Amino acid sequence: MELNVADTLSASIQAANEQLLVQGNLEAVGDFFTSDYAAHFTGGDLQGGHDAIRRVIGAIRSAFDNIAVEIEILLQ
Repeated sequence: MELNVADTLSASIQAANEQLLVQGNLEAVGDFFTSDYAAHFTGGDLQGGHDAIRRVIGAIRSAFDNIAVEIEILLQ
């Protein structure tokens, strides 16, 4: 069975959320994000690569210690 790009992307999104948010495996950040990753938000950007991602995920996990993530892929 051949996976298409959408299936691969969906699997990667689900794996990233499981590893990073649910399990708290911050060492896996490099498996899912480039070292120069930047997120662009209204009113500001998140820059700082892997360290910035680790800080954000750490803050989320501290605020929600029993976090559960459900991913629903609507379009492929």
